[in-house]
Amino acid sequence: MVGIILVCLTTHIVSTYFGCYGELLIFWGIVSAIGLRKRALLKPALYGHCIVLCQQISVATSEPMVSVISYVPIYILRYVFLDCIPKKIKHVALLLVPSLVLSFRFQDQDTATLIALLTVLVLPIYGKNSRTEEVSWVCPPITLHYKSIAIYATLLLLGSGFLFFPSGNGENPKTAIIAGGQWARADVELPPIKNLRISWSYGYSELRQLLESPIIPVLDLSEKIEEAWLITPTDTFSVAQIDHVHEWVGNGGHLVVVTDHTDLYGHGRVVNSLLGRFGLETSLTAFFPRNPTDKAKVSCASSVALKTANVQYGRFLWPTVTARWWNENVDYSAKNFFGGLMPTGDDQLGRRVISGVTAVGKGAITLFGDSTVLANFAIYQPGIISLIETIRYRWRVSRICPLSWALLLIGALLFLTNRSRSFIFAIPIVGIWAVTAFGKTPSTWSEYIYFSGDERAFFEFGDPRERISTSFSVIPISGIRPRWVSNADSDEAGIWVGPNPPPKNTWRWIDTISSEGNSETYDSRLDPLFTILSNSTPKIWPEELNMKRLKAQGIWTDEVVGDWWYGNGISQSKQRRFSSLLSWIQGEPAATAIRPVICDSDEFNDYLIKMEGVGVQNLVLPAINMIPETEIYLGRGVSAVVVEIDGTFGLFGNRPFTESWNAPKAWSLVPLVKNGALDPDDFVH
Repeated sequence: MVGIILVCLTTHIVSTYFGCYGELLIFWGIVSAIGLRKRALLKPALYGHCIVLCQQISVATSEPMVSVISYVPIYILRYVFLDCIPKKIKHVALLLVPSLVLSFRFQDQDTATLIALLTVLVLPIYGKNSRTEEVSWVCPPITLHYKSIAIYATLLLLGSGFLFFPSGNGENPKTAIIAGGQWARADVELPPIKNLRISWSYGYSELRQLLESPIIPVLDLSEKIEEAWLITPTDTFSVAQIDHVHEWVGNGGHLVVVTDHTDLYGHGRVVNSLLGRFGLETSLTAFFPRNPTDKAKVSCASSVALKTANVQYGRFLWPTVTARWWNENVDYSAKNFFGGLMPTGDDQLGRRVISGVTAVGKGAITLFGDSTVLANFAIYQPGIISLIETIRYRWRVSRICPLSWALLLIGALLFLTNRSRSFIFAIPIVGIWAVTAFGKTPSTWSEYIYFSGDERAFFEFGDPRERISTSFSVIPISGIRPRWVSNADSDEAGIWVGPNPPPKNTWRWIDTISSEGNSETYDSRLDPLFTILSNSTPKIWPEELNMKRLKAQGIWTDEVVGDWWYGNGISQSKQRRFSSLLSWIQGEPAATAIRPVICDSDEFNDYLIKMEGVGVQNLVLPAINMIPETEIYLGRGVSAVVVEIDGTFGLFGNRPFTESWNAPKAWSLVPLVKNGALDPDDFVH
């Protein structure tokens, strides 16, 4: 009895906090096979299987009542093994009903599910064990022989293995992206640095290139296309289009539906109008981590850093990416429909599905709830390419590959002859699953460069002085795609990023905590302006860079270059900063820095400055020489465009024109006019 309780609790906790449902099924499948010889192992193995399947149902539906009711089979299984015949049904009701009530009161769904499990384990035990168990509980007596249990255990083992066999997309399946009015474009080509825009950084063109996918109308889906991606659509689907997608998937197509948080631009409702036909649903919520560094689980040994996502639902949805995060309801009155992105009494904490797959006819549908990581600025961050390959696998039982059938035949023969332990054939199942679980390099990576080192340096969280996420995101513009590897032990050379030197001398090093740049010479009389607009003091990089070790702090770290939200363009100074880094990566001479303007006049003027979300402030600054319709670099990473209104010159700047992290989104500076006729807002375009 104690062993059964430990099995149930351990399986529940592991699946809840690590999300490794598939690995647990394989584990208990192997234990089931061993149980053909060691009969004492059959009971914990079957309990373990039921717990995992109940947890999978719970996480795929995310309903508190389902979380509790899904453990009802455990009650039944308990009676099967213990021959329990409670004197009154009230024993079950008295324990199950409080669990249902508590499940609605807890913010943490996992805790409610654990309470439900505990109620199962503490049921009074009646009767006794016997080799031939008899079940007589709300149904006629049933005789269950040991051989039947053994056959069931073998089927569980085979089913566990088959869950991890992709149905065979092939090496290069014909793929397409469905045109659906997605808010981010997939047809933007690689721009030169001077034309860097938000349309590229938050676009899907790199994903399209890696998948080798044309963009097609939904009605152009045909049997020639094996895989189709639908990314955050905002154009509503007609009945004919929904029927066409349903038919295409049923005939063997693989539809990958990519969504994002909070029904942004109404895409969630559009997607649900399509998914309803398949019994699936994407949530209109924001699913965010408890801590910025918390990752989502892909497998027991694999996790990936995501942004703010949303949750996927479906009764038969098999989880492929899960996380134990907070789920927050949509707020249509707030910007981007976000709530507070902080845990409140209305939010729920629990493990939920971010990506899952389900079989539909001969085909499959995969749901994935974080389109942001597929955008150009994030797609090459550590783990994302492997995640894409995981999403592309169908992980279905139908159309099992020939090797699976061979293993099935071997297992059946071993079981029938009973002369060899049938669990041996589970070893190749686990081995093949391990091989398929690793991401592959897309065939379109004709030219790439390895990156490795401190993984934290490639993301947007943490100390901006020690990370290069923004500079890293522009590397594809050089024509060289970065390929992340978890270690630098291979013979291939690459670029190591982090505070510590690379393990091999063949790797070049971007040192994120050292700097060899010179301090910038600027007009210090403009410091009152810089104090308001800039949080950093960028340095000037040497004209001749060390090709083995690049000391990046204060020159290419996020603290200086800012974020990836480039708006309608970036300043010439930031362009030079990016260009110098790309030159170093390509082994070419670095671009030189732009020098700040120096105010020639000793005269000081009164100015008004206004920033977005902040009131107007008065500043006394030296007279700035302004030439209409030109860009000037003032120093300290601050650039601006000269604008003329009614014969008066002013400056307009924004975050993309500022080399600083968390700089103001927009600002304007105008001379103070005595009659008050000039408003700084007039200069904001």
